[in-house]
Amino acid sequence: MAANKDQSDIWGYSILVGIFLLCWAFNWIPFQSKAVVYNVFCSTELNEGVCTGEETTSVTTLYRADKDTNSVTYWVDGYSPSKYADCAIVDFENWSCHEKPSTFSPSTVQMVGGTLATSYFDDIAPTKVGVSKWHWWGLKIPEYFDSIGKRKKK
Repeated sequence: MAANKDQSDIWGYSILVGIFLLCWAFNWIPFQSKAVVYNVFCSTELNEGVCTGEETTSVTTLYRADKDTNSVTYWVDGYSPSKYADCAIVDFENWSCHEKPSTFSPSTVQMVGGTLATSYFDDIAPTKVGVSKWHWWGLKIPEYFDSIGKRKKK
């Protein structure tokens, strides 16, 4: 009798872990108010927004839209958060912010359908492009193991 209970517990936990992994994999997290942009650098200029050269992962950027304050806070991996003000927000994946133009910032920054449509990187890093989570991780994992191999050779 105890063996059946242990087996049903294992199945229950396996199903929960499976559901969690599917939600993570397809970016379906209920009550979420953040969007993550996965970026890669291309070794060549982009051809109509597509990299035809070698790709290298860049840092991720997390965006959190706040309808109450009409602002979008963003965190570039490894840096302190910054904020865009004067934003029109539909939801966390659809928003537009108007900024005072500066050296590194366009006058409008927007996200449409979870894809960053305008970025301050557009002018200073024209070979940087947003990709899917799967594409980014598909590049990141081999880069990680490659870096481990290089450290062991030293």
